[in-house]
Formats: sequence, C-alpha cells, structure tokens
Amino acid sequence: MNLHKIAESLEVNIIQLFAYQDEEFMVTAAERDIQDIVGMLREANEEKVRVAKCTKAQTIGLCYLP
Repeated sequence: MNLHKIAESLEVNIIQLFAYQDEEFMVTAAERDIQDIVGMLREANEEKVRVAKCTKAQTIGLCYLP
C-alpha cells in the first residue's frame, strides 16, 4: 500500500498514521496552512488549480501567465 496516498486521503501527515491514540501530535502552523491549501485545491476545478500552480511558480520566477 502507498502510505502517502492513505495519509493524503485522510488529510494527515504520514507520521500521524503511526501515532498512538492517546498521544497528542503537534502540527505546526505551516503544516496546518499546507493542509488548508491542499483542501482548497482538491475542491477546485482544473483551471483554478492550473492558475494556482502558475501563480505559486510566478512567486519564484518559474511561470508566466499569458
């Protein structure tokens, strides 16, 4: 099985799959933000995902929107 796909579908980090139930798991603000962004992208249509990808790439100079 691909643990990455399982964790992704559950919207958790892979390490969280192995956390004890009574154990508290600390998630950083950045990890929480990334999970929020991934959730938004999952619900977006293909065009919005393409624009979001290119917009992010533009911030580091790798893509130019027509």
